[in-house]
Amino acid sequence: MAGVLTVSSAGSFRAFAVDLVKQAIPAYAMYWVAGYALAVLWAPAGLGWVSAVFFFPSLYVIQWALAQHAAVWSARHEILNPFVVALDERYPGAQRESELVAGAATAIANTLGIKPGDVDHVAIAAQIRDVGKLALDQEPEAIQRRDHAGATRRVLSDISFLAPPLDIVVSHHERVDGQGWPEGRAGGSIPLGSRILAVAETWADRLLETDDAEAAVVRCETLVGTGLDGRCVAALRRAHERDRLPAAGGTRRPS
Repeated sequence: MAGVLTVSSAGSFRAFAVDLVKQAIPAYAMYWVAGYALAVLWAPAGLGWVSAVFFFPSLYVIQWALAQHAAVWSARHEILNPFVVALDERYPGAQRESELVAGAATAIANTLGIKPGDVDHVAIAAQIRDVGKLALDQEPEAIQRRDHAGATRRVLSDISFLAPPLDIVVSHHERVDGQGWPEGRAGGSIPLGSRILAVAETWADRLLETDDAEAAVVRCETLVGTGLDGRCVAALRRAHERDRLPAAGGTRRPS
């Protein structure tokens, strides 16, 4: 499974393998216990096929727990969709832009080899980063640009599982040279997820202007050391060369 994920997403084999092991051990521990009891303990007791009856409830509980985990994960992502749709109603094209940013951010994060759980946080942050615009007046535009990240946190702060993605959103307008906002953080003091999101957003914005993925990558490379993190931009370049970025066709923003 780790090999398949590595090939399909250009991520780190080690990161995927470690994360899968962490998930598999707790999830399947009951199988090991039941198998041991079935093979070692019940057979000498002469239970024979009756031992299978004791095994089925354990199997059912395990499958139910895994299904619940998958359902919760799916529900979390479905909760976000109405916010993105509402944003698209007010700012046409916002949904497509969110898809591009999320796709690029996921590709960058996987290429960097960060943990799959953290990749998910980055992808969610990319989806919700502009939701705060719904809570702001459309004018003046300059204030809106500077306030929307904080407004996103205020709008969504009561949704507990969004805490890590919201931390990413709040800092994604910081610059590595310290000239960003809201706190003027620089370099490594900016969360990695925020640096990834900044690169993905810059790439998507340029892509929507030119419909040229290569030109969008080059644009990000020109901002290394000032606005964007060099390591994240290098990961963007590798993802582009491996054809892991969202398709560019038909994405150009109307002039």
